[in-house]
Amino acid sequence: MTDDLDSSGKGLGRRIDPGGIAARLATPTIGAILVVVIIGALVGGVAALSIRRQDGVYQSSEPLLIDQAGALAVAPNGDIVAKLALLRVKYVSVMQSADVLGKAAATAGVDIGTVAGAVSASAPPQSLIIQINARTKDPAVAPRIASATADALRDYLTNEQAAVPAANRITLTPLRNASAAVKVEPTSTRSLSNGLTAGLLAAAIAYLVLASVPPFGRRRRVTDASTVPGPTSTP
Repeated sequence: MTDDLDSSGKGLGRRIDPGGIAARLATPTIGAILVVVIIGALVGGVAALSIRRQDGVYQSSEPLLIDQAGALAVAPNGDIVAKLALLRVKYVSVMQSADVLGKAAATAGVDIGTVAGAVSASAPPQSLIIQINARTKDPAVAPRIASATADALRDYLTNEQAAVPAANRITLTPLRNASAAVKVEPTSTRSLSNGLTAGLLAAAIAYLVLASVPPFGRRRRVTDASTVPGPTSTP
């Protein structure tokens, strides 16, 4: 944008540069907007569907109750309960030992690496439960691993207390058999979220490209000789 001056030095006005920013702006047409929407929907749908078609991950669980029935029957106080609650942490760690994993693998009919990668355990607060979980891509294998790991942990505890009188032994009792495997991954929320993200990204890129390509984008028309009032200079 430049100022034109007459011979007296007075300003005639400001000339708009046709090669400026305004001339390079484009207004998308309705056709461009429709194409952007279609591209975003297609890309988002394909992304969501591809995630849903991934191999599923299935989980089975078996809860174990830690108990010391003999001691609790004689002295049912909070100290024993607190001790049992703390012992759960120990046995959650023991579950990952080679002894437990190896025996569980032999019982489940899989290799030890598969068991080590599949099992996990937790000790929910305000309870005496140890939750054994197994996640695999085969829904038939997950319950076998969960059950075999629970049995192997119980055997470990039994062997550890071989010299302890039966009445004073700590036990791990299954509250139920290993549950049927349920699909936990990928979730519908994850597929929808990823699909939406991919769709919005594709739509944004398509908008930027199509808005500048005729006939999808209309250039704003700017006249070379257009002038707007400008400041005048005093002699």
